[in-house]
Amino acid sequence: MPGKLFKYKKHAYAMIKKIKGKYVVLSETTGRKFGAYKTKREAKRRLQQIEFFKHLKGRKGKRK
Repeated sequence: MPGKLFKYKKHAYAMIKKIKGKYVVLSETTGRKFGAYKTKREAKRRLQQIEFFKHLKGRKGKRK
């Protein structure tokens, strides 16, 4: 069963798959698990957190 693929603007990919009755956030490139959640809403929220901090890390040192 293919997972739902999410794009954050034009950057990195991650996906949510339903495995054994839970929604699992996975890295598209490495397959690393970022957590399993009871609801799809919780999984989407976690995905947003991951994307936020990933982009924040890229801005390090550029803040005035």
